[in-house]
Amino acid sequence: MDASAQTAGRVTGGLPHVFLHIGTMKSGTSYIQHVLRRNRTALEAAGLLVPRQRLVPAVADVLNRKAKKASRDHRGTWDIVRREIERWHGGPVILSQEFMSAADEAAARRIVASFEPRSVSVIITARDLVRVIPSHWQTSVKQAKIVSLGEFVRVVQDESADPMPKLARGFWKHHDLARLIGIWGNVVGTDHITVVTVPPSGAPPVLLWERFASVIGVDPAMYDATADQTANFTLSYTAAELLRRVNERLGDSISPVDHRRVVNGFVANTVLRDDSHERAASDRARLSPVMHAWAVQRGARMVAAVAASGVKVVGDLEDLLAEPPTGDPTDTTEPGPLEESPDAAVTVIVALVQRLVKAELALGPEGPDVGAREEAGPASAIPPPVPAGPLPSLPIRPRRADGGQSSMPDLDLVDEDD
Repeated sequence: MDASAQTAGRVTGGLPHVFLHIGTMKSGTSYIQHVLRRNRTALEAAGLLVPRQRLVPAVADVLNRKAKKASRDHRGTWDIVRREIERWHGGPVILSQEFMSAADEAAARRIVASFEPRSVSVIITARDLVRVIPSHWQTSVKQAKIVSLGEFVRVVQDESADPMPKLARGFWKHHDLARLIGIWGNVVGTDHITVVTVPPSGAPPVLLWERFASVIGVDPAMYDATADQTANFTLSYTAAELLRRVNERLGDSISPVDHRRVVNGFVANTVLRDDSHERAASDRARLSPVMHAWAVQRGARMVAAVAASGVKVVGDLEDLLAEPPTGDPTDTTEPGPLEESPDAAVTVIVALVQRLVKAELALGPEGPDVGAREEAGPASAIPPPVPAGPLPSLPIRPRRADGGQSSMPDLDLVDEDD
C-alpha cells in the first residue's frame, strides 16, 4: 500500500490528524527528526506535513519557558506552527520535538487545544535506562553543566529525596514513562498514545524509523533513512570528561549563548567529535555495576507501568530492559574514561575559548561564527583573526545565531523546573 492510501484514513471531519512525537530525550529523536526533514518534500507529496518552523523555540513558547540560551525572542513561534497547520489541507501532520516531554498537564492541554478541532495522538519513543542515563549526562555537559557522571547517577537514583534536586526532577520529567503516559493520557486518552521502543544496541538505526513510520502510516522503504553524520553525536568518555572540566574552569566567564556556539558548537561539535568517532565504542561512559543493576530494576518498573497502562506498543517492551551487569552487581567501582586529559589541556582550551569569544565580539555581529558548521561545513570552524590592539573585556553580549535547523538547541530545557 502506498503512503497516500495509508494516510487517507488519518483525516477526521476533513481536518488532518496531528501526531505529536514528544520524545523521550536520548531515544533517537534527532535521527527521526533528520529523516523527517530530509524527506519533507516527499512526505508532503504523499500527503503528510512536517512543519518548516523550527520547533525548539516554538515548544519553549508554548511551554512558557524563558530563553536562557537563545539569542532571539521565541515568543509567538508556536502560533507560526499552528498557522502553518491551519493552512494545510492534506493528510496527517507530524511534529517531533522531545522537549514536549517536559510538559505538565496544563501545558499538554494547551498544546492539544491549539490544534482543535483536529484529532491528536501522541508518540513516545523510549530507550533503556542503562543507555539513557550516561547519554543524558553527556547532553548536560554539552550544555555547560559540571556534575560528574558518578554524581549525576547518584542524584538521579535518589527519587525519594525531599525536595528532589533540580537535576533529578529534570531527568525524570523527561524519562519517567509512567508520568508521561499519565499526563498525556489525561489529555488525549491512552488509546491515542503509542510507545515506540528503541531497538537494542547493535540493531540497524533504520529499524527505529521502520517502527516510527508504521505509527504515522507510511512505507518506510519509500524514504531516505540514512543517519545524519552531523546530527546529535556521542563523545567518547575521555572527551566528555574533558569538556566537563572545561565547563568547570570557564565558570560564568562567557555567556550561555557563547557557550552554546563556541564550546558546544566548535570545541565539542568540531574538534572533539572527530576524535570521539574513532574511540566512542571502546571509551564510552558507563554505569558502575551497582548503578547498572539499579537502572535495570528501575527500567523493569517502567516497563510494568507501560504494560498496565493499555497504550499501544510498537516494538518490544523487552527492548527497555537492559542486560544485567556482568560481574558483582554490588560493585560500586565507577568505570573511568580511557584516558585522563592533563590539566594543561583544560587550561589551553579555556584560554582559547575566552579569546575566541572576545575576538568575535571585536569583529562585530557580522563576523565569522566558529560554531556555525551546519550550513558552511568544517571550514567555518576556522577561528577568526584576532584584531590588533587590546581585546574588549567581558561580559560578552550575545550574537545573532544562525537561523537554520541545528543539532544544538537554542534553549536549555533539559533540567528546567516548571
